[in-house]
Amino acid sequence: QVRIKATTRRQRTPFELHAHEFFEIEYIYSGGGYQLLNGVRHALRPGSMYLLTPMDVHELYPEPEFRHYNVMFSEEFFSDEFAYDMLLSCRAAQVELTETQQPQVRSLFDQLVDESGRPRDAYAVSYMRSLLQCLLITLLRSSAADTQPEPDIQSVRKAQFYLQRHFRDPVTLHDVAAHV
Repeated sequence: QVRIKATTRRQRTPFELHAHEFFEIEYIYSGGGYQLLNGVRHALRPGSMYLLTPMDVHELYPEPEFRHYNVMFSEEFFSDEFAYDMLLSCRAAQVELTETQQPQVRSLFDQLVDESGRPRDAYAVSYMRSLLQCLLITLLRSSAADTQPEPDIQSVRKAQFYLQRHFRDPVTLHDVAAHV
């Protein structure tokens, strides 16, 4: 089953160094603080949006009144090539959204949170996938990331992504080839 969970939170205490087995996209809409993402310090303020992948490690240090949207989703949530390539392109991306982008992004997150809290019907996964793709496209447009990897290196990126994600496992060439 495809896994996705969208919430809005008020964070008061730090999150110590950790990593996840899933993807996570966050948007800060109130308060501030900072995070250490793969050892690099990033300021967090209203309008900050970022994507965390299973290869990233981070710590979060919120200031009072820190509020943010959080969407956690599994790799299997995206089945098409374009969306998968977007995830590879966004790796550890953090952007500061413009004042024009912020209400649009907040609306997308509100819809995701609302849909995530409803009973799943036949349209739920497709709808949430579309909303999440809109958020990822916003992230890519706001960053310097290349949204379209060259076709001849897409397979190499997929293999690299798989190896980075499973570096603790005894991976065989057959495993990587089957994934790609």
